[in-house]
Formats: sequence, C-alpha cells, structure tokens
Amino acid sequence: MLQFYEAGRRSLGLMLCLRWVGINTGSFWWGIYVFGNQDLFDNRVIKVNASLVALCTMTLIALMLLFFDGISHMFRVWMIKEEYSHGFFLPLIAIYILWQRRNFLAQLPNTGSYLGFFVVCFGMALGAVGELGTLYTVIQYGFVVAIFGVILSITGVSSFRHYFFPLLILVFMIPFPSFLYNSLSSKLQLISSEIGVAVIQLFNIPVYLEGNVIDLGKMKLQVVEACSGLRYLFPLSALAYVLALMFQANTYFKVLVFLSSVPVTIIMNSFRIGLIGVTVDIWGKKAAEGLLHDFEGWVVFMSSLAVLILEIIVLARITGDKRALGDLLQIQATNVNPSTSFAAQDGASKKGLRPFYLSIAAILLLSGVLFLSPERDENIPERISFSAYPEQLGIWSGQRDYLNPDHLKSLKLTDYLLMNYSSQLGAPVNYYVAYYDSQQKGRSAHSPKSCIPGDGWEMSGFKSFDLAITDEFSLPVNRTLIKKGTQTSLIYYWFQQRGRVLNNEYLVKFYILWDSLTLGRTDGAMIRVTTPVFANEPVAQAEERIQTLIRESQSSLQNYVPG
Repeated sequence: MLQFYEAGRRSLGLMLCLRWVGINTGSFWWGIYVFGNQDLFDNRVIKVNASLVALCTMTLIALMLLFFDGISHMFRVWMIKEEYSHGFFLPLIAIYILWQRRNFLAQLPNTGSYLGFFVVCFGMALGAVGELGTLYTVIQYGFVVAIFGVILSITGVSSFRHYFFPLLILVFMIPFPSFLYNSLSSKLQLISSEIGVAVIQLFNIPVYLEGNVIDLGKMKLQVVEACSGLRYLFPLSALAYVLALMFQANTYFKVLVFLSSVPVTIIMNSFRIGLIGVTVDIWGKKAAEGLLHDFEGWVVFMSSLAVLILEIIVLARITGDKRALGDLLQIQATNVNPSTSFAAQDGASKKGLRPFYLSIAAILLLSGVLFLSPERDENIPERISFSAYPEQLGIWSGQRDYLNPDHLKSLKLTDYLLMNYSSQLGAPVNYYVAYYDSQQKGRSAHSPKSCIPGDGWEMSGFKSFDLAITDEFSLPVNRTLIKKGTQTSLIYYWFQQRGRVLNNEYLVKFYILWDSLTLGRTDGAMIRVTTPVFANEPVAQAEERIQTLIRESQSSLQNYVPG
C-alpha cells in the first residue's frame, strides 16, 4: 500500500493533467459523441456574402480590442483556476451549435433591428464603466452584451430568439466577482462539510464537525475553498445548460435538467468529502493527498455528468419517450433552401443591414477614439509613507508586521501599514491599512467580504453603523465576527477614498468611477482593524478594545491617506 501511495505522489503532475482532461475535454468530447449523428460538414453549401463576412470579422476584432483588458483577464482566470478552465471550450460549443443549425437559421427573415444598435451601445457603456471602476466582470459582460447587440442588429427581434439561447452559453465563461465567489464558496464549504460528516457516520466512524473542520480524532480535515465543490459546479452547470439546450423535451424538463446541476454537484462533492474521511480513518493522512485525492475529484465530476444523463433518460421515459440517448439529445438543423439565406438576398433587401452598419460605425468610432487619444494621466496626490506612522498611539504600543511577498503580489497595493497594537485593555489589536495611489486596471482595495471567506473563515453578525469618534464626527464602519474552528475574532473595516469615508463596497466602486471622470483621481485606502475574542470573553469587551484604538488612530491616519 505504501508503494502505491509513493507511486501516486510521483505521478501527481500526471494525475492533475488527467483530472483537467476529465473535467474539461472529457465532457466536451461527450458532447461531440452525442452530436455524432449529425453531419458536421455536409454537401450543402450556403451562399455567403463575402463582404458581410468580412464586416462581421472586422466587427468582432474591433470588439475584442475594445474589451481587451476584460478578455485578457478572463483568459488568465481560465488558465489559473480549475473551476473556470472549461471557459476555453464554451465559445467553440456555441459556434458549433449555431453551425449545426446553419440551414435552419439561413431561412429566417433577417430584417435588422435598431434595438441591436442600442444594445451594442449599452454593452460598450458597460465596458467603459468596468474600465473606470476596475470591474473586470462588468467589462466581460459588456463584451457579451455587445456581441448579442451586433447579431440582433442583423437578424431582427423575431429571428434573434433562435440565436439567443446558443449564444447564452457565453455567459458561463465569465468568472464570478471575487466577493460573490468567496461568499458562495464559504457557504458550500459548510454545506459539504455537514453532508460529508453524515456520510462518514454511515460507516460508524466517530466524527465531530466544527465549522468546516472535520475532527476524526486521530486527525482533522479542513474543508477548504478547493473542496467547496465550485470546481465541479461551474463546468457542470455549463454542461447541464448545453444538455438542456439539446434535450428534445418541453421547457420545464429543460429547466429542471439545468437547475439540478446544483444539488447534484453539492451531493456528489459531499460524498467525496465523506469518502476522503473514511479512507483517512482506514489508511491515514496519505489518503487525503496525491493520486487518490485527485482521482476522486475526476470520478466525482464524471459521476455527476452520468447522473444528469440518467436524469434526462428518466424524464423522457416519464413522458413515454423511449428513444435512444443520441436521439433525445439533438441540435435541430432543418434542411432548407440555402438560396433564402439573408446573406444571399438581393440588394433591395439589404436596407435591413442599416442597423448593423450603424453598430459597426459606433464600434469603430469608439475603437478609433481609444486608439488615437493619449492615455489620460491620473492625479496622484502627495502623501507621507506609512513607514513614518507612529508606533505609539496614546495607551497603545505598536509592533510592525509585514505581508509575505505572495500576498503583496496579489494585492498590488502602493503602500501598506500592518501594526499589532497592545495595551492594558487585554488582547492585541491588529491594524491594517492598504493604500492605492490608483485603483484602475485591476488594482483596487480588496473588501474583507471577499478575502475572509476565502481563508476558510465563517462570517456572522455583520452590520454597518456609524461609530462616534468625536462629538462632531462619526465614522461609518462595517462590523463582523469571524470564526474558524475554535478561533473567533472581531473585525471593523471601512474605506477612505479621496476625502470620503464609506462602508459600502458598491458606493466605493461608484465613486471611483465618478472621481476618475471629475477629479482625475482614483486613490484610496481600505482600513481593517481586528482583535481576537478569547474563550469566555464577552464580545462587548472586544468591541470596547477595538473602538478605543480606532478613535485614537483616526487623527493620525489623515496624514497618510490623502483627502
């Protein structure tokens, strides 16, 4: 058995590769297998207007240049995070489905629509807002919206509905915003932990659950972010959407297949966690590492896919449909006369292309403006470095601490303060300030709402309120308790941005956009103050400790964060 594990450890790199293949290409080729009963390249040749194709190609290139920052960021996420690596295949799948329907689409009356022009403009506006507000997700959605608008401007409203659902696949390639991803991950960790413990108990193994930590007595297993199930949920939900799109059934059954991907993923991932607990109890810590661990992940995904396929068969049988799976999952492609293609219509009908031409003009105009206009310089205010920040604040004595290089690389901040203050009030208080002289191009203050759940902490008792600093001034802050295992801490945090003090993350993004346009500034800071809450210590005592330091430090902070 030891030799087996040692061989597994040496083969870890290979298994990671196989896991990627299993989760991504395996599901893709399953789709190709299902499509196999349809002719990919047949003898029918649709007459295509070369000028129209050239215009569409040029439009797509111009859109990619306009949304380049968001698209390149999306590609980097696909490369780095396994839960999004299926994104490479989704545009290909959307194109493939449209290609399979090409003969049916060719007969549709494409009359054009000026609504498409306005949709294109809305997509470009989203891109601009995302650029100025450093919201990559908004840029990426703007790109997809603009693509929808271009096609709508060609096809018209009545015909566009036949393009809409295949194109909607593109939405699944966009990564979730960090705060939403981490919030979802933390909730799934807790749910998976609870169900996983129930699975372990079925084998009469004594186990205790505290938060997301599974205590087996001989060792503890922490259900971390990687085990939340999102690595399976995102690709499986995308695949479930494709299966639902192909499923030859009524709309209710299609929706059911898609929505069922969520509980299927949670249950299968929880079963995997339980299985790891059982194997660890039998064989020890090595069962939770290396070859077996990654192989279990591959099996979980393929099993989840099998459950969806079985669900489709069962739903078909309920309605009396006894067709084979290959007939149940099809892309309808009606054979039509290709001469009716809009691209082959005579010049008189081409007036329907006017909304498309208008959309192209708007895209090329904005592309040209962005390309030719000089890069706008930001106003970077002068300030004092945090290296000069006082270590003594009234009754508080501070000791400097430092972030590790990996965190610094991820945060991309300009300057920071990390100080551990102590006093006669009891436990120490950690005081952290992250300052950015510019919050554009992916550099912005990270909200604790996003970062804390990603480290396995569970947040509770969250509230926003105004903390009285003096008789004339109150500080809007967020307050939350965080727990991980037996550890509990109290956190206060807020944002100081160009003379404003905010405790709402969405307002922070709005004012970054507004001040970028009106002031030419996007600098700002996030302040987080943390203190541990010891066992049997009243939370009110920790509240007093943390509030006392905030009041003492606020006057000094003004010299280091420009107003």
